[in-house]
Amino acid sequence: MICNASKSDFVAFGHHGPPLSMEIGGALIVSKSQIKILGVMFTSNLKWNTHANQIISKCNRMSYMLRYLRTFLNDVQHRRIIFSHFLSVVFYCSPVWAGCLSFQDNRRLNSLIYKVIRLNCRDFSKILSNREICDKTLIRSFNSARIVNDSLMLHSLCTNPTNTLLTIRLMQNSVSFSRFPNKIAFHDQSRKRIGKNSFANRAKYISELIPYEWVTINSKIFRRRIKASVPIFIQ
Repeated sequence: MICNASKSDFVAFGHHGPPLSMEIGGALIVSKSQIKILGVMFTSNLKWNTHANQIISKCNRMSYMLRYLRTFLNDVQHRRIIFSHFLSVVFYCSPVWAGCLSFQDNRRLNSLIYKVIRLNCRDFSKILSNREICDKTLIRSFNSARIVNDSLMLHSLCTNPTNTLLTIRLMQNSVSFSRFPNKIAFHDQSRKRIGKNSFANRAKYISELIPYEWVTINSKIFRRRIKASVPIFIQ
């Protein structure tokens, strides 16, 4: 396969100096500070505020239409629109980027979801708490959905391991199984400082939810059980 220079871009991760350049087929390509790959915005500093801004901007444009549709649709129909068109945008590829968000971006995405949930509840005066509107609509908070998505990702890695360098490094350097009775536990072995929103902390939370025998069940049953185990609202 011949690389098309006119359709090729590259980003130098961790590079803070002047832009780099490379030559492909006689064409000179200069590095960019950010690049979109399959709908996810990667930046050279590996921060996700640009991707969060992209999600918020796109979802804010949907808010007016969701408000307009609320007049004509009942609660169930309106929630279906929220799940299929709104939340699918918010959580697209979230296991890749959601765990590395800043505290501020995490709050912004949480507020974005609560805004739409209140629209479905018609709670424009904010009489109900965030927990109450999540319980009423069965729409998960941002942090709750992150736990579910991470659980599904871990189950897929454990039950369908692929012979790739990424999977091997993940299993060897990031997480490992322990032999606690009837439990699955993941431990960080990288010796790096663990932040509040780190994968290691979420993995610990997940390990307390998943019984060991769940490893042998298929993904469809696992999805149903993990959704029943994880609370709808997690602050």
